[in-house]
Amino acid sequence: MNDKLNQIYELKGRLSATQITYKEALDRLLNVAKVQSADASNRIEGIYTSNTRLK
Repeated sequence: MNDKLNQIYELKGRLSATQITYKEALDRLLNVAKVQSADASNRIEGIYTSNTRLK
């Protein structure tokens, strides 16, 4: 019984670490998508700016 509990806690720890890794990756992707969306919207309106200002 104790061995099973140890396995459960170990797997739970691994899952938490994986979720954190994916959350960070998704946050980065979300930021990239926001910048690209703003850039595309601006260009449709005829507004051009530098990448530094856009970020």
